[in-house]
Amino acid sequence: MKTTTPLYTETLSLHSKVIYWILIVSTFFAVGIPVLTNGSQWNEKEVTGTLMVAGIMALIWWLLLASRIKLQLDAEGVRYQFWPFSKKQARWETLRGWYVRQVSPFSEFGGWGMRYGLGQGWGYVTTSKWGLQLVYKDNSRVVISTRRPDELKHWLEQWAPAEVIETAER
Repeated sequence: MKTTTPLYTETLSLHSKVIYWILIVSTFFAVGIPVLTNGSQWNEKEVTGTLMVAGIMALIWWLLLASRIKLQLDAEGVRYQFWPFSKKQARWETLRGWYVRQVSPFSEFGGWGMRYGLGQGWGYVTTSKWGLQLVYKDNSRVVISTRRPDELKHWLEQWAPAEVIETAER
């Protein structure tokens, strides 16, 4: 009887009260203040400019609220994507190790999203405080946020190939 590796999947969003407040305040300053200060004295140029800013703000709202990090682990390796960017794959044979660790998005990567941190490698980070650290054989690194660190670690301990070991590196 052949044993198949079960699939681990997780989807994380950037939704948080902090992001909502940042969006609300920035929209107010970008659109609300010009509308309030001009009153009824609008010319065509001001209306066009304000509508363009409102459109840009709507696009930013949509991108932030629609952004997702998708994580999938199976017999082939780890697949991850920060939507709307392309999918990435780390095949087990390209990895040296992994560990689940606490992540500080701002101090390590300068914020949320798909970020590059000096000395940290790439980070696909959300508001979660936990992440899966992948260490490649060439010593490059990737951190992917998780909200289920215990479940993820358990899956990896049970199903990751023996040659790709949990490392204690931090």
